[in-house]
Amino acid sequence: LEAGGDASLSKPIRPKHLIAAVSNRVRRARAVQRRGVERDPRDPATGLFQRAHVLDHLSGLLASEDLRNRKGGLLFVDVDGLGALREKFGLSKLERLLVDVGGELVGRLGGGDIAARYSDGCYLVVSADRDDAALETLALSLRSALATRAFDVDRRPVRLRLSIGVCALRHGFSDAGAMINAPERPSPQARGNGPG
Repeated sequence: LEAGGDASLSKPIRPKHLIAAVSNRVRRARAVQRRGVERDPRDPATGLFQRAHVLDHLSGLLASEDLRNRKGGLLFVDVDGLGALREKFGLSKLERLLVDVGGELVGRLGGGDIAARYSDGCYLVVSADRDDAALETLALSLRSALATRAFDVDRRPVRLRLSIGVCALRHGFSDAGAMINAPERPSPQARGNGPG
């Protein structure tokens, strides 16, 4: 069991018990495998996609041949002051707040946009069809909407500070990680200025 087994059979082993134990594990393994294949990459509660799905989608966009001429881009949404929020409310209430933020974020996106939670207080939004001006407009509208919305934590309204980095696909990054770094790096400087 310590090595990873999930059952043991004592000797002498009756053939009937051995066949039943093996058959049960085969059925369970097949069911798990089917669930993995059929699993929707989107969280039903928030509408956020799984991080791996969004990264794969971004990688696919970056692999297109006409990358330098295409529309689309990435928004890196960063919730400021997570440490203070964790101290004030505790980890479980902070997690509930971040789930609510994710749901609100998804509710404000268009049909061609997908989003995922990237890390604790960071979200990625990949838009395949917006030009540079539309990406910036989306970033400003998301920041305004999320910053002015009062999220309920312990029956208290909480307003968040956010910064959003924007990067167009046309800049031709070689991979998703490099592209994510571009809008993430200026995030600390964006926190101090008005538009964020």
